[in-house]
Amino acid sequence: MLSQTKALLQTAEGRYATDAELQFLEDYAQSFPARLKAYQALRQQERSLIQKTYAHLRAHHPELLSTGAQDKEAVRKWQRDTVFVLRFSALAMLLDDGEALRDRLMLWFQTIMRAFGMQKVCYHTYATLKSVTLELIPEGGDLIAQVLEENRELFDLPDVVNTP
Repeated sequence: MLSQTKALLQTAEGRYATDAELQFLEDYAQSFPARLKAYQALRQQERSLIQKTYAHLRAHHPELLSTGAQDKEAVRKWQRDTVFVLRFSALAMLLDDGEALRDRLMLWFQTIMRAFGMQKVCYHTYATLKSVTLELIPEGGDLIAQVLEENRELFDLPDVVNTP
């Protein structure tokens, strides 16, 4: 929404905006209660979301998050990065501004993950997090699931939602 508002300010400078140009504001106003409820649920369920995602990855893809002294640091970084992306994604969902998420975070994050060869971890993390979110947040989970799917698509990763 912020990106659309910025674009509106530029295109309608010196004139009144048309009804068509204002439609996104009306759409946002109508969807805001659901977005706010989903955001609050994410904030409340964050720990459970991360724990269930981690447990699923350990059970179904143990090679991604191995155990050992060095690997404990990798798990800590995975958790930190996953929480960071989830929080930023939640804000993008609340504001209905996937463009800002893409521009401000995900393109940079994508570069870092590719540099460290972490695409497969991201592939499974976002697919699992999306499924867990839909499970734990029945009302509004679909809103954040859309953002998580967009995040996953930035890594050019195939759809693995149905993968165990």
